[in-house]
Amino acid sequence: MLFPALAVAALGAFTPCVAHADPVSDAKDLFTRGRELRAKGDCAGAVPLFRKAIDLYPEGLGSVRNLAECEEQLGHYASSRRAWLDLKRGLLTTDDKKYEGWSHDAEAAAARLAPKLATLTVDVSYATPDGQAALSKGVTVTLDGETLAPALVGTPLERDPGHHVVRAAGDRVQEPQQSSVDLVAGDNKHVSLRVVVKPPPTSLPELSPPSNDTGPAQHPPEAPAEESTGSARKTVAWVAIGVGAASLVGAGVSLGVRQAALSDAQNACGNTNLTNCPPSVHDDVSRGQTASTMFTVLGIVGVVGLTTGIVLIATSHGHSQQSRLIITPTLGGASAAWRF
Repeated sequence: MLFPALAVAALGAFTPCVAHADPVSDAKDLFTRGRELRAKGDCAGAVPLFRKAIDLYPEGLGSVRNLAECEEQLGHYASSRRAWLDLKRGLLTTDDKKYEGWSHDAEAAAARLAPKLATLTVDVSYATPDGQAALSKGVTVTLDGETLAPALVGTPLERDPGHHVVRAAGDRVQEPQQSSVDLVAGDNKHVSLRVVVKPPPTSLPELSPPSNDTGPAQHPPEAPAEESTGSARKTVAWVAIGVGAASLVGAGVSLGVRQAALSDAQNACGNTNLTNCPPSVHDDVSRGQTASTMFTVLGIVGVVGLTTGIVLIATSHGHSQQSRLIITPTLGGASAAWRF
């Protein structure tokens, strides 16, 4: 029917729209920008874009391959080899024809880069100040400034030739430890750190303040919450006004439908008393009765909604928690009264 549809449409105007991000589209955009930079010879600028694209869409193997090739071009052989191996693993889950031959390329590149790398193993031991074994909790180990996951401590790691720095620090470390090592291709070296871990601080019981016989303890007054409460009341008020306005629109439409149905019935019966009417008048009478009911219901909801919204806005400042507004729908509208 027309009037419910208009009421629903009016209410829909108050419904907020929600936008959803598309990671796949964002990843493709990053890939395209990375390819443009690479075409200009700027692999250093393209690498971060390829990495972000992979984070958003790991299935995008084109980003993985371009990352591997750019890293190799920059001389980052360890990072390049890891990317080639990631590409080979990713190809195991797809049979897309556009990736034909890529598995062979990844395997060949990984084998070609292996002799250019060195292997570094970071060993860390933890002890208390009195020499007892300790846990690694509260200690962060970094390799060249990047945090080394606990699972990688003691594990051989492929690294590029050059100077590398291992550091252990943290809130519970008595004194930060650091060691450096220079690697050349084919090296297999170890770096060992001994970290002294301080025991966790002991919690002391809370001490009660000295008693004061001059009277009960005075507590600072709590900060009033009227500002946040007033904001919430305004939000509810505008929602109520919106619902009330939409309902009144529906009531107006219902009134128009009722009057049209009454006019059609009177014309068919030939009188205003609706007596001696033909059977065809039944549909007009039914339509008029339904419209009359909708007019009454929507009119009451509209009046109550508008009244509630206006009162809430008017009382959004300085309202008392001990007082409240009671609104009661009636046949002719609504009644409102304050309760204290």
